[in-house]
Formats: sequence, structure tokens, C-alpha cells
Amino acid sequence: SHVGRTTQPSCAIDLYTLLPSLLDLIDNESDVTIDLTDGLPIVHCPDSAARHIFLNVMSNAAKHCNSDHVHIRVDSERDDHVIRIAFEDDGPGIEAVYRDRIFLPFKTLKPRDEREGSGIGLSIVQRMMESLSGRVYAEDPRHGQGARIVLEFPSVAPAVKVSASLVSSIREVA
Repeated sequence: SHVGRTTQPSCAIDLYTLLPSLLDLIDNESDVTIDLTDGLPIVHCPDSAARHIFLNVMSNAAKHCNSDHVHIRVDSERDDHVIRIAFEDDGPGIEAVYRDRIFLPFKTLKPRDEREGSGIGLSIVQRMMESLSGRVYAEDPRHGQGARIVLEFPSVAPAVKVSASLVSSIREVA
């Protein structure tokens, strides 16, 4: 019940540094490579949360590909409110009817005798993203077949300088 709760301060996470460093931690017999597209943003969240979230997403992609070589493409989009980091693999994909189920605890799409795993990884990701005021979801892949898992982080608001007279005016109105 404490998954995703954090009291750690947020820091700037450089995906070009963090994601390659996690490759050696993926417990998989396949060779895993990642393609980091240009323009990936800095994500602001606690370092340990970022490591757990990104490692679970990449491990899940590696585990469910039916190949000796797993390729994961990481791209991003940004608007005024969110930063979207998407992980797209070249595996068998996830049928639309199962996309919500993969985030439920202890649920797997394959029987346990076919695929090793507890079904907890993506549910942990979901809980951690919610604790960061973000979300995670699966969508259609944009580049061929495979699965596409999207992480939405809140955009960090730019610092705003507020004058003392403005604060005084706000207090008078309140």
C-alpha cells in the first residue's frame, strides 16, 4: 500500500543518461537496445521513482517480445500541461481490449507457465505515476507493430516573479 509514496525531492532527470544506464539491470535473455529520439525533455521527479518507472516499462517490453533482439524506441511530446514519454517496442503488441488489464496487479496476458512474471510491474508503474500526478496508458504503436506505453508527467511550471505590490493586492481582495 506504500507503493509510489515518496518524500524524496524532485530532481531533473536526463533521459539520455538514465535510460542507457538501466539496460544492464533488465533481467532478460534477449539483447535489448533503445533508440532515444532527438529532443527528449528533462523530467522532474524523484530519482528513485524515475529509475523504478523506466526500468519496469523497459523490462516489461523486453520480457514480452518474442525475439532474441528487442528494440525499444523512446520518443516524446510536450504541451502546456504534460510531458509524454513513450516506449514503443517491436514485440507482438497488446490488443486494445487488454490495454487496461495490463495495469491491474497480478494480471498477465500470458499464462505463468508460458511467461515468467508476477504481473506487478506495470501496476507499480501506474501507482508511482499517480503519486507524481501523472498517468500511464497503452496505445496503438506509431511505428509498425508492437506495444506503446506512454508515461505522462506534469510539466514543470516556469518560475514567476511576483512583486510585493501584487501580493498585497491579492490579500486585499481576499
